[in-house]
Amino acid sequence: MAYLHQQNVKLAGQEAMIMNRKLQAVSPIEVMVAQKPAESIFLISDVSYLLAGGLGSLGRNISRWLTTHGAKTLIFVPLSAASSAETSSFISSIEDSGIRTATPRKTFPLIRGVIQGAMTLNDSLFSSMTLEQWTSTIFPKAHGAKNLHEATLSQPLDFFILFSSLHSFIGNAGQSNYAAGCAYQVTLAKYRSNLGLPATAIDLGIVGGVGYVVEKERGKKIKVQEFKHINEAEMLALMELGIRQPMTGHLVTGLDSYLDIATMEKKDNMPFFARDPVLSHLDYLRPHRKTETTVQSTNDWATPASLSLAAQLASAPSTEQAKYYIQTALINKFSRSLMTDPSELDAIRSMSAYGTDSLVAVEMKNWIQRETKVTVSVLLTSCGRRVLQV
Repeated sequence: MAYLHQQNVKLAGQEAMIMNRKLQAVSPIEVMVAQKPAESIFLISDVSYLLAGGLGSLGRNISRWLTTHGAKTLIFVPLSAASSAETSSFISSIEDSGIRTATPRKTFPLIRGVIQGAMTLNDSLFSSMTLEQWTSTIFPKAHGAKNLHEATLSQPLDFFILFSSLHSFIGNAGQSNYAAGCAYQVTLAKYRSNLGLPATAIDLGIVGGVGYVVEKERGKKIKVQEFKHINEAEMLALMELGIRQPMTGHLVTGLDSYLDIATMEKKDNMPFFARDPVLSHLDYLRPHRKTETTVQSTNDWATPASLSLAAQLASAPSTEQAKYYIQTALINKFSRSLMTDPSELDAIRSMSAYGTDSLVAVEMKNWIQRETKVTVSVLLTSCGRRVLQV
C-alpha cells in the first residue's frame, strides 16, 4: 500500500491536484470541493429598523441595503435629519417604492435592529478646545449611543450596530472629543455583549467615495493618506457581519500594517500611529529596509532618500545647500499634510493660501522640532507665513 506524502494541494475551481513530497504530479485525482454559497440575509418585513444619523450619503446607502434585504419600515432620528431638500427627496423616493418611513413622533412596529451613525466634528487642539466644541462632538456619539441602548432595552433586537472610528484607540490631533465619543461606543458594545445583548462597534477608517470626508468641507481636510481606504461594498460587508453575528463586539478597519520600502526609508513618511509604541510591533510585519537607497536626480545636491533632514544638514558643505535641503523637506512635508503633489506647491505663497489652519501649523512645528531637534515657536509656522519664510 503506497503512502503519499501530501505536501501541497493546488485548487483550480473545483478540481484539486494532489502533489507528492517532491512536488511532482502523480496521477491526477479529481476531488469535488464543496463550496457552500453564502445565504442571503432576509430582514423581517413587519418590524422596524432604526437609523440614527442615517440620512447622509453613507446612511442613505445603508438604508437602501436594508430595504433591498427585506426591511419595510425605517425609523430616522433625529427629526431634524429629514429637513433638508436632499434628504426629503430621498425619503420620498423610498416611500414611492413601498417602504414606510417613520419618526419617533409616529407610530411604528416593534424595533428589531438599531444602527447608530450620528456624528459631528468640531476639531481643535485639546488645550484650546471650548466646552461647546467638546459637547457638540461627544454628545451624538456617547450620549446618542447611550440613549439608544436605554430606549431599546425592552425591544427584542436582532442587531445593534455602532459606527465608530479607528481614532477611538489611535487618536488623532485635534479630535480628542471625537475619539472620546467613539471610544465610549466601543466600550458600550462590550458592555452590551457582557449582558448578552447584541452589539457590534465598527471602527471605520476612510470609506472611499461616500460619507463625511466626501460631503463636508471639514471632512476634506482629514489626512486620508495615512489610512487604508475601504470601499462602500466593504463597509456594507462589515455591517452585514455585525448583523449575521450580532455578538461580534468590535471590528476595526483602516489600519494598514504594510508600507512600501520607500516609505519605510524615512520615518517622517510613516503614519503618525506607527510612531506609537503600542503599535510598534507592526514594524515586524513591514518589508525589510533596503541596505542603500539613492535618489536619481540631475541635481548635484541630491542626497540619499534614507537620510533624515538632520543628517542632510550635517553633511551640507555650504549654507546655500543647507537652505535647499530645508526648503525641499518643508515642501515635501507640507504636501503630505495637504495630500497634494510637491510640484503643485509654490514656496513663495503663504500657507493659508492653501486652505490650512492652526492644526497644520502645530503639525509643522512639531515636525521641525522632531527632525532638527530645534525648538521653534508655533508663530514660525503660522498660516500667514510663506513656506519659504518658514
